[in-house]
Amino acid sequence: MRESAEDLFPADRVPGEVDLRWPAAGLSGCELAEGAVRPACCGARGRIVIISTIGARFNPPFAGALDAAKAALTALADALRQELTTWDVQVVLIEPASINSGAADKVARDAAAAMAAAPAQGRTLYEDTFAKMIAVMQRREGGGSRPDVVAATIIRALASSRPRSVYLTGGLTAAGYSQLPALVLDRARRRVFRLPPPGSLAS
Repeated sequence: MRESAEDLFPADRVPGEVDLRWPAAGLSGCELAEGAVRPACCGARGRIVIISTIGARFNPPFAGALDAAKAALTALADALRQELTTWDVQVVLIEPASINSGAADKVARDAAAAMAAAPAQGRTLYEDTFAKMIAVMQRREGGGSRPDVVAATIIRALASSRPRSVYLTGGLTAAGYSQLPALVLDRARRRVFRLPPPGSLAS
């Protein structure tokens, strides 16, 4: 599933076609594959590994549409784990956190292009906070874990005789935040992403 800064929007300004496209794009390939192999799964033991993101637990600003699709994958994994256990088919969910994929500079370029193409009103309302959020994401990805950390987690999930239902992997700073109450988590995210205080921009 393609991800870039072009897919980051303020939640109140997600283009309609993107709003519908992301959950569909996130699920369609996974559901098609699962539907194709389900008859075989029901006749043999096995294991399915689904990769989502820790963003479904720690949804940052401007990533609502993107993380909604990932949250849908998480829900699908939960359902499949319950449905297929009867046939001894195990479903494992992997949630990577900060991963240094080498795409940080491209994300920054895409973000600048996305904001430049936004309507004037959108730029007026969000340009400063959007730029700060992208700078934080770029820095966190640059300091994130190598992709082979995720690959090793996938191998462990496949090879383990008793795999966990969920594996967190990569830079896990967000994992601790995800356990906080919602209002405390909001304050933490405002600090992390350098967002303005509540009500500070109200007229």
